Amino acid sequence: MSRIHLLTSSPPAVEGHGGQHRTYQILHDLRQTPGVSEVEVFSSERYYHQYRHDRGLRARFFRAAAALHMRIALLRDNPLRLLRRNNYARRIYGGWRVVGDYRRLIAHKRPDLCVFDHTRFYPILRLNKRLGIPTIAACHNLDALHGRSSPHDPLQIRSMLLDFGLELDALRQTEARLCISRVETAVLNGLGYPARYYPYWPVGQIAEVLARTRARRQPQKGLFLILGSLYNDISREGVENFLGEALRRGLPEGVQIKGIGRGWERFSQQTQNLPQLEAHGFVPQETLEDYLSRAQGVLILTQSGFGVLTRLAEMSASGVPVICFPHPMYAIDPLPGITTVENWDKLWDALQRPVPEPIPALEVNQGESILSQTVRWILGTGQS
Repeated sequence: MSRIHLLTSSPPAVEGHGGQHRTYQILHDLRQTPGVSEVEVFSSERYYHQYRHDRGLRARFFRAAAALHMRIALLRDNPLRLLRRNNYARRIYGGWRVVGDYRRLIAHKRPDLCVFDHTRFYPILRLNKRLGIPTIAACHNLDALHGRSSPHDPLQIRSMLLDFGLELDALRQTEARLCISRVETAVLNGLGYPARYYPYWPVGQIAEVLARTRARRQPQKGLFLILGSLYNDISREGVENFLGEALRRGLPEGVQIKGIGRGWERFSQQTQNLPQLEAHGFVPQETLEDYLSRAQGVLILTQSGFGVLTRLAEMSASGVPVICFPHPMYAIDPLPGITTVENWDKLWDALQRPVPEPIPALEVNQGESILSQTVRWILGTGQS
């Protein structure tokens, strides 16, 4: 029987953002893998939150030291950060302490295999290489390219490409690479780093919550939701463009839109001029389930980037129709209930269509997951 360590930037959660849901799927699939007796979750997020609100001297020293350590490490990796700021980091906040704690963990519980979901665990990957512990990368995205708007400044482009090179360097050192997106899978394979497509689909308690929503659905004509945090550059740009179109055109009569997710407070001024649009910000899980059970559909407004794939799968599973631009559908297999529109004119037309028929449930392959197959192949208990 094998022991596996799951290194994650955000802990798995049933009630949480898409990244936490993806990590929940990874944990679920690891626990379902034949021959795996134990999965230890090691989250780097707690090191950030542990001292975030502590005003004591020790906490202040840790925050200052961690910030300085991170800045020096990032500039050493990519000196162009001095001139152009990027979001990507192949480092862990408080990295020396994280690696130290991980050393103590593997001294007590040495794993047969590690899985990580972000290349910020590169320092631990290097440690695993020295100790002969195989590692699988099941990253949520190609993070050097994810979540940022398209750069037009040549220096910004160079800085982004240097970050991407650092990410590729980390990924090449793993024993296997699994991608949530067909686009990212193709990019890695095209560059000569073999990768497999490991799509997101709701499992376990998340699947139960979505099935409950599907059973409760009574669509209200004209009610649409825009979901997700707007702290992501790509998501924020999509909403900004939509608000601009709504202010210029006006929303169709009878349409009511609710914006749900952190960051909507930034658009309070624009939404004041759109009485048919309500900015709710973060809402409790019970409220979100109620809105989803009553919504005619969900709008996904991104036209670039690598995100929203978890949301597409979950809306399809819950029976909620989605209207989106073609871009995200290039990355996944077709899903029931997804309507793509080519431009804003077509989106406005889609808002005025009748409530659609119930969305058929997608028949999901209940066989062994791609992650389980890969784990058993590396451990020598199965075939790739």
